Amino acid sequence: MEREEVSEQLRPLSVELTDLALIAKQAHWNLTGPVFRPLHLHLDD
Repeated sequence: MEREEVSEQLRPLSVELTDLALIAKQAHWNLTGPVFRPLHLHLDD
């Protein structure tokens, strides 16, 4: 019973974190400037 309750509570967090990761992955394409390449590579991982 506890496992199901924990699973139900963690599911929304998992969805939010996945969404945040996808937003960050898309947003990193908007970087500009002299440190674009290293920062782009860092965020791409």
